[in-house]
Amino acid sequence: MAYTSSDILTSIKRNNTIFSTDFRFSDDDILAMVDEEIESTIVPMILRLHSDRLLFNSNVFLENNRKLYPVPYRAIGSNIKTVWHENRELENIEFSNADSEHNKGRPSQYYFVGDDIALVPTPTANCGELTFSYFIKHSRLVSNINVAVVSNVDYSTGEITLATNANKSFSGRSMYDFIAANARCKPHILAIDIAVARIDGNKMQFKPELLPKNLQAGDRVSLAGQTDVLLLPDECYKYLIKAAGVKILEAQKDLQALAAFKPDLDRARNIMEGVLSPRVSGKPRPYVNGNRLLNKPRIHKSLRI
Repeated sequence: MAYTSSDILTSIKRNNTIFSTDFRFSDDDILAMVDEEIESTIVPMILRLHSDRLLFNSNVFLENNRKLYPVPYRAIGSNIKTVWHENRELENIEFSNADSEHNKGRPSQYYFVGDDIALVPTPTANCGELTFSYFIKHSRLVSNINVAVVSNVDYSTGEITLATNANKSFSGRSMYDFIAANARCKPHILAIDIAVARIDGNKMQFKPELLPKNLQAGDRVSLAGQTDVLLLPDECYKYLIKAAGVKILEAQKDLQALAAFKPDLDRARNIMEGVLSPRVSGKPRPYVNGNRLLNKPRIHKSLRI
């Protein structure tokens, strides 16, 4: 199932019997604790295990005579995994002669300049898109009332009908994310930083070409960088509930309950680490594409079940 911030709050409060009777934390406080645990524990674990959870792709159009392009601001650590230009993976500048006559005007390599990448050679007009593949930061968890639930999508006009009127925090000046509510959807984040053309009651108007093609009823529209759906596997949810309980016990200085609770947290963490480990073991197997020049092998990862 897809766990929401409401589920998280309910589960944590259900364990209130082990806490002090003075449960002084607000819902926002609790969700902030969960955000901290995601950032400090789960995200580093995902990166350490080379898991593809939170992997996201975004595109930018190349502009004539523009050399520098910023790394997506929501990339964890301002790092990117790979970059493509029109389905052709770029190579780092140090590996070949970037200024060859053959490459004039068509980017074939890149190098980092601060939080930008510099393309070599500098693009000319009509040379396509740049695709960044990177680990995206987990969106900040917010209450369900701060997001909108989709009830209908008109792809021809770009109009989305919401289950209720748009939240009062929504405005025409804000950018929006589309979040999949289906737990089996990969990735959970369907699109990010989308501008809205119009908000009228329970209607939101976007440019049709900006709507993700797999957006459907039940999915969420949220302010950019926010979500009420946990964008992680179910086992992370179980760990986060216990981790939030430990944080609350620490804040309340309940050392006896804390000592009893930590073994459960350690077990949940071990289970979560096993789930986040790569789902296919062994090395990728090369295969030969008979249509390729010189019949050179290309490495492909195994398909997922």
